[in-house]
Amino acid sequence: MIEELTNKNFRSVIGQPNRSVLVKYYHPKCAACRPAGQAFRDSAQAFSGRRDQLAFCAMDVSANACPAGIYVPGTPYIQLYIRGTRGGARIWASSTRTRLIASSRLSSV
Repeated sequence: MIEELTNKNFRSVIGQPNRSVLVKYYHPKCAACRPAGQAFRDSAQAFSGRRDQLAFCAMDVSANACPAGIYVPGTPYIQLYIRGTRGGARIWASSTRTRLIASSRLSSV
């Protein structure tokens, strides 16, 4: 399951002390977001048994302004926020149009 983020719930979701959060920023009319979205959904499904450790979330940048301190240079854009960090410190970001990072990289999160 992919949780939809909004301006109202963004900080509370990424600031959770017990799990990391992978956020996909997208625009509904973005052509590159469609294949990236499918890869993101596939990854969320593959990690569905670890939802207590890793959350998959998405934020529509056409409907929500990016929260203060968050810079999204383009879509699709993916950021990983590590559990237990103040404000959900970003450790990985990409606007690449290739596949989502390999599952083996996420297994240590």
